[in-house]
Amino acid sequence: MKTFILTIFLVMFCFSTASAQPFPCTNFSFSVDGVTIPNPVPYTGGTYSLAVHLHGSGAQGCICIAFWNITSPSWITCDPSSSGCGDVTVNVTILPSNTVRTGSILVRNGHQVGVTITINQAGNPAPPITCQNISLFQARCQPGGLIQARVTMTDTSHTGDEVGINIDENAYTVMIGSNGKGLLSQTGFNPGAHIVELADPSGCFPPITVTCSTGLAKDGDDSWDGDESWEIPSATVLLENYPDPFNPSTTIRYALSEDTHVTLKVYNMLGQLVATLADELQFAGYQQTVWDGSNDFGQKVASGVYIYRITVGSFSETKRMLLLK
Repeated sequence: MKTFILTIFLVMFCFSTASAQPFPCTNFSFSVDGVTIPNPVPYTGGTYSLAVHLHGSGAQGCICIAFWNITSPSWITCDPSSSGCGDVTVNVTILPSNTVRTGSILVRNGHQVGVTITINQAGNPAPPITCQNISLFQARCQPGGLIQARVTMTDTSHTGDEVGINIDENAYTVMIGSNGKGLLSQTGFNPGAHIVELADPSGCFPPITVTCSTGLAKDGDDSWDGDESWEIPSATVLLENYPDPFNPSTTIRYALSEDTHVTLKVYNMLGQLVATLADELQFAGYQQTVWDGSNDFGQKVASGVYIYRITVGSFSETKRMLLLK
C-alpha cells in the first residue's frame, strides 16, 4: 500500500513539474542546409530557401524548449523568422539592388549555437554608353606634343564608365568623372598631323585631325580656352569657398594636378567629423563641390565656424568657413 501511494505521488510530482517547468532537452541537433541562395544573388533579387533542423531528445517527459531564430539586414526577409523544434523550410527573400552589397543572416538556437550565411548581391550593371549619351567630342594639340581629347556626356549617369579613344590608331581609355566629363591627355607626339577619334562607342563623331607644331602654337578647338574645368593645374591646392559667410550652402573649389583619389571632409571646431563631401577618384583639373550645411545623416547643423580639409595622397590642406543662419 505504501509503495502504491509513493508511486502515485512521484507520477503526480513529475507531471506537475513537467507542466510548470519543462525539462530542457538533454540532447539536441541543429543544422542549416539545403541552401539554394546563389553567389552572387542577381541585382533583381529573388526568393530562395533554407532547410533548418532543430531536434531535441532526453528523459521521458522531456518537453523540448529549444528554438531557433534568424536575424538579417533590412533588405533580407525570412519567413518564418523563428520556430521551435522540427524541420522547417525558410523562404529567404532578397530585395532588388542597383549597387553591389554584402550582408549575412544568422540562424541560431536557444543554446546560442549559430550558423552564419553570407549573402553577396551583384549591382545593376549600367547600360553601355551609346552615341546618344555623348553630347560633345573634341581634340587639340598643345605645345610640346600634348594631345588632348575630351568627351562630354549628356548627364552623369555613366560616372565611372569608360570610353575608348584612338590617337593614330593607338587605343586609350578614358573614365567618365562625376561631372559627366572625361579627359585624355597624352604627350610625346611629334610635329605634324595626328588623327584622334572616338572608337568606343564608334560612329558617333567623325575623326578629328590635329596638328602639333614645333613652337608654342595650339591646334584644335578654341572653345577650350577659358573653360578652366578642362585645364590641368600645375599644383594641387585647396581654394577658398564661396560665398563665405554662407547660408544655406557654399561651394568649395580645389585644383588637382593629376588624376588621383580625393577626400574632402568637414569638421566642427572640436575636430569631430560632420560631413564627407568626397571620397573618390577624381580627374586632374579644377573641381568643386557644394556643402548644404548638412551632416552625414542629412541633418542641418548649427551656425558656427567649420573646417574643411582636402587630402590627396600625402598632400593635405585645411581652411575655415562660417555658416550663419
